Amino acid sequence: MDSFQMWTTLITSFLEEREGRVTPTEDIRTAVYLVQLVFLFFFVFLFDLLVVKNGPMFYGVLVADVGLVALLLYFLLRRISGYFNF
Repeated sequence: MDSFQMWTTLITSFLEEREGRVTPTEDIRTAVYLVQLVFLFFFVFLFDLLVVKNGPMFYGVLVADVGLVALLLYFLLRRISGYFNF
């Protein structure tokens, strides 16, 4: 078994163990992740406003910022969606 298969097996078994179980700190951890996403968005947005100041590059960084935050928010929502019954 090479190292990639070993890590894949380890991560898969860890995720299978956690499915269906809610830890007591899950809501706090989710809130912290949401605050981090907001800070990330505003940090990159302020950097974009104060440093870049160039038309096409400004919008490129803005689109990258919104895309990154949207992707991370999607991963967060997908992770916590298992704790809700719908």
